Amino acid sequence: ALGGGGEARKQGEASLARVQSRLDGLLMALITVGLPPALYAAIHWVVLLRHAVHVYSVLLLGSAPLLLLSLMPQGLWWLPGGPKTVRRLRAVIVVLALFTTLLGLEGRVIFYCFGQYIKLSAPWNWVAVTVALYGSAVVGLAHYFGLLGGVVDITVAGSCLLLCTTAGALAAGVSFAWLPAPLVAACGLALFFDEAGGLREYIVFVLGAFLTGVWFVSSQFWFLDIAISGLHLHTVCKLALAALLPALMVPGLMFSGAPRSALGGLLILQAGLVAFLEEQLFMPSQAEFPGETMYPSWLVLTTTAVGIMAARRLTAAGHIGSADSWVLHCIYASKAAMLLLPEAGLVLPTTLLSLSATAPVFLFGAFSPSTGSVGVSPTYVRRVRRPLWVDAVLAKCVLLSVALARFAVFDIVQFLVSARPPEGLLLGALVLVLAAALAPLLVGGYRGNMVVQRCFALLLMTGVLLIVLQPPLPVRGGAKCPQLPLALCPRLWDERHVPLHEPEDVEIWGRGMSRADHWPRWLLLVAVILGAGSTILGGHSSVSRSALARIGLSAVIGTLVGLYIALEVVPHQFILQLMIILSCIVVLAFILLLHRPHSRGVQALPVVAALWGGLCGLTLLLQLELPMPKLSRETLRLFPDSRFQVEDELVHSTRAALLTVFAAQAILLAFALKLRLSSVLKQQDVRLSTWQDEQGGASLARGRRLPGDDLFCGIVPSAMLARFGSMLGLDSSGGGACGLLVQRLKHNGLVWLPTVGNILTLVAFGLCVFLNASITGGAPEAIFMMAPLLLMLSQDPLLLPGLTAPRRYFVPTVAVCAYLALTATTLAAHSSTRPNELLTGGPAGGSHAFVPLLPSGRKVWAAVVQEVVLVALTLPSQATLLTYLWTQKAVPVMTLLVWAPLNLLPLLLSSQPAAQYLSGLCLISAVAQFFSMRHQKHVGSKVV
Repeated sequence: ALGGGGEARKQGEASLARVQSRLDGLLMALITVGLPPALYAAIHWVVLLRHAVHVYSVLLLGSAPLLLLSLMPQGLWWLPGGPKTVRRLRAVIVVLALFTTLLGLEGRVIFYCFGQYIKLSAPWNWVAVTVALYGSAVVGLAHYFGLLGGVVDITVAGSCLLLCTTAGALAAGVSFAWLPAPLVAACGLALFFDEAGGLREYIVFVLGAFLTGVWFVSSQFWFLDIAISGLHLHTVCKLALAALLPALMVPGLMFSGAPRSALGGLLILQAGLVAFLEEQLFMPSQAEFPGETMYPSWLVLTTTAVGIMAARRLTAAGHIGSADSWVLHCIYASKAAMLLLPEAGLVLPTTLLSLSATAPVFLFGAFSPSTGSVGVSPTYVRRVRRPLWVDAVLAKCVLLSVALARFAVFDIVQFLVSARPPEGLLLGALVLVLAAALAPLLVGGYRGNMVVQRCFALLLMTGVLLIVLQPPLPVRGGAKCPQLPLALCPRLWDERHVPLHEPEDVEIWGRGMSRADHWPRWLLLVAVILGAGSTILGGHSSVSRSALARIGLSAVIGTLVGLYIALEVVPHQFILQLMIILSCIVVLAFILLLHRPHSRGVQALPVVAALWGGLCGLTLLLQLELPMPKLSRETLRLFPDSRFQVEDELVHSTRAALLTVFAAQAILLAFALKLRLSSVLKQQDVRLSTWQDEQGGASLARGRRLPGDDLFCGIVPSAMLARFGSMLGLDSSGGGACGLLVQRLKHNGLVWLPTVGNILTLVAFGLCVFLNASITGGAPEAIFMMAPLLLMLSQDPLLLPGLTAPRRYFVPTVAVCAYLALTATTLAAHSSTRPNELLTGGPAGGSHAFVPLLPSGRKVWAAVVQEVVLVALTLPSQATLLTYLWTQKAVPVMTLLVWAPLNLLPLLLSSQPAAQYLSGLCLISAVAQFFSMRHQKHVGSKVV
């Protein structure tokens, strides 16, 4: 007979190592048991004894933790005495805690919350419920302590259980027609214990309990004619009864030794029904009845945690297989997704995604339960590598699950952006979800395969690019049905999920020459993917080994990028578009040849750079000479009286766009040259010291002489270079570091590299300054974003022979100071013809002096002199800072203290923002210079 014996089994467990004393355990137990009722009593102290419900609440809060501690293994380890004394004390505590908990449960939960379901009148309702609860508790205690079949006869226990069931049925108002159902259930359960777990007896219990559930549902809810989330209440009741049946059958099947597949199938069926019912009940409580709670969120979390815990314990005990456990984990974990966005219906797509994504981990990661105690979590052991066709099937399953989850992705993205998402953003989000779902498959089987990892990185990059670029998608097949026979309608979205596909407002109300649909963005996307894809295979493909193939690929990528820029920047102008495409091809060819140090094309790179410069100049000249395309009818209708003004605006905007493109190309070329120069110098660091020891001083002096055949491929005459080099002192025996730089670059044929890089950097900086002056009118704030470009300048034998690495911040600082000073004085002089602008603070009148120095009635020239004098007050601080950046020698601290306060006058008195920025920069630089000199002195003291 199934006589229990749980207490005897727990006593045989090995004692655990303890780091606490018995007194510590007693104190922790008292805090655990006494703190909840004490807090409740303190909160409800005023009405604690006025209402019985508060007394029942205190009893329930105080006894439930004590009952939990008593039933836990080693929960009462701190009890004193021998083993027999501990067992008796524990039995007494369990009995007292259980009966007190049942008393609190009866008064606080059953009669207070579910009193409407109790049909007997007082005092018989209390008698019936008390008999049912305490009689069932007595049978349960007898089973827990292993008394059934020994001290307590099974027949007596069955009779007690039958009596308790009858009392509970009468209290619930079960009619006489349905009264045999709970009695049959009680008889079946008693026979199940008496017959040592017979399956037939347990089926009798299941039948009686299920019929009792049918009576309860039909008598309490069946008469209601309402719909919940589109489901009639009858359907909800049927699904609830269907979920009840597996819950009743699983315990008996487990004890009777049923197959694991049957248990797993029933648990999966129950998990699916529970997830569906919870989603249908939780959704309207959040959308239709926001003030009411029909199905609370804490109950969703509770069923999720209980389901996952039960799956893990049943797997560890060997009752269900690894595949069933995997499905149960995925269903219960995905069920919590309804809490994030209830109205989106995320449970089914999340379940499909989790099943397909975690299939390699659970199916091929050797999900094997531990053979130890039930509480031990399952372990994962590495299996033999799976075949390729299995990975292909898993990848297709992931792709299919992502396709089925596209509406859930739409709802989540729409919730995050708080608007209807664009189609490119949705497509990028789907690609990122696909990459995340494929990650377990790649990590598990292709951890050492670099090609697969790079393909995965390319997939991630594609998703990010789709989100950033947001290229348009065709409407047909997207949100609208394509024109196909037989009324076929394959499409990506439905009527409820329609992405944003409309021209931008700025293009609708703009100049009329831009694109409404930016489909050229696909060209840029393809170009980036091709460029990244060419690096995926590394040296394993003919494309990466063949120089001709690399040149062809760079030409294709340059054509795509140039075509994108041309179609977006200068639409309807074929010649300018062709010139932009050619310039992009030249730029990519230059970068490709630059990073192939053993290629013969390195010597021709200055010619390629000159070709790019010629293309830029020719493009700007053609833009001035070629006529602008005719304006469309829509544009003429928008601007009927200002046609020539619109044409002039188009000319200037086109020129600014071309200069922006060329400035970006110059920055890219200069940055590539800077990287190449740094790479060459790092490679030469180790070889240089050995070479100097072998060659001696004379050879080094000859190496500092400018070779006319190497610089600019011999295009510039050697005599001119020799005279210029002698003027700079590069060929003297005592030459500085620039001659050493030339010697280090001569070995690679890159003597021209720093000079060309500096020219391109200066060209890019000049174009940015010009664009800032023509677009914003010379905003002084822009120099702080343009000056970092000058950090790409490097030491070269022609332009900047003294610009060593410690002096790299000198040129950007000069540029910032000169720009702000010239801007302040120029605007002050320009405003001398407009007195109101000068005295109110610039053309916009938006900047005012903190302390007005001159009243508005004074002459304008006095205000101009004031601005010039205020700018001149910052010159000493500028000179001190620039001298320190160039020489790296500390100046007396008194010098900083004398010149720094002068910058407060322009900051407070000037009406020009540029002068205020300059004075603020000088103040901050003085503080930074002080701490830099202090740090330099500290380092020197440590060395000494």
